[in-house]
Amino acid sequence: MKMKTLIYSLLSISSLALLSSCGTIAGALTKGVRPVFLIDAPEDLVVSFDGKSKDITLEVFASTSNSYHSNLSNTTTTTNVNYLTSAVKLPYKNKGALQLNSAGASTNVELKPKGQRAIWWGNFLFFPITGHILDAVTDNNKTLFPRYIDVPAAMAGKPVKEWRSQGKMKRMEKKSIKRS
Repeated sequence: MKMKTLIYSLLSISSLALLSSCGTIAGALTKGVRPVFLIDAPEDLVVSFDGKSKDITLEVFASTSNSYHSNLSNTTTTTNVNYLTSAVKLPYKNKGALQLNSAGASTNVELKPKGQRAIWWGNFLFFPITGHILDAVTDNNKTLFPRYIDVPAAMAGKPVKEWRSQGKMKRMEKKSIKRS
């Protein structure tokens, strides 16, 4: 009886290790789409991807967790803060053109799949061999780049390399949300 339990346990653990990876799990949870964030987007912005109209939604682009310790009651309170911003959910495995239209002006932004560091590190820590192999074969280790679209710069016709950096846009958006 104990031998049967041991065998079933080993089979369960090995199947988890062999058939799991961070990107594949994330791909299944997101149904093959991931958000591309629209920074400083005007109210009248209309977005389409490869000629198909896309809805602009509010998506979480950053989260923080703050802990406060009260000496009076000797308790610790943790609060989670989610930062939401405008985004469009797009299929992330293939390159494509994002069309932005606002106030009679329009522009195209070419998006390309690029490896995502968070998925690479998740695979490295939890499923070092199978995770990388499975995600590489299925292309689930990718996200579209640029992930943060500098809408004013794109509408002005500037190339991506002249936009504000991805990190700077994320910090700016967090600060503007905190002020509002």
